[in-house]
Amino acid sequence: MAAFNTLLNTDCNSQLNQSIMKVLKSNINSQERFLLKSEVTLPQAIKASGRLMIPIPGGFCCCMSDEILYMKAESNYTEIYFTNGTKKLLSKTLRILEDLLPAHKFFRVHKSYVVNASHIIEVMMTMETNVVKLSNGATLPISREKKHLFY
Repeated sequence: MAAFNTLLNTDCNSQLNQSIMKVLKSNINSQERFLLKSEVTLPQAIKASGRLMIPIPGGFCCCMSDEILYMKAESNYTEIYFTNGTKKLLSKTLRILEDLLPAHKFFRVHKSYVVNASHIIEVMMTMETNVVKLSNGATLPISREKKHLFY
């Protein structure tokens, strides 16, 4: 490398200098591209695109976080409700799935519910009931312990 630097510092042959620099740059770029391609896994590429990978039997369901309305715990199972009206039943606990979600968008409002904050259209806090109403019309309970999240 020192020999290249000495050669590049001489002004006798600027065309040779430019050619050497071009070769050095192209080799570095191709090596970097190879390393980047070989180190990126499919799950990393999906996450980098902003999509979530939700484990389902036999694979993964890929979706944008905004497509999820809420999740409901059913013992060791979780139902995921989507904006298109569909739902999926997964054999994962709500806690496991909650850890996959972006924390700034999803909030646990009850021991059995995690909601997408971007789909909340109304919060009702009264003496009798504490509920959150979502964009699809679903009304979910807010536990007494989670009321502080709304103040």
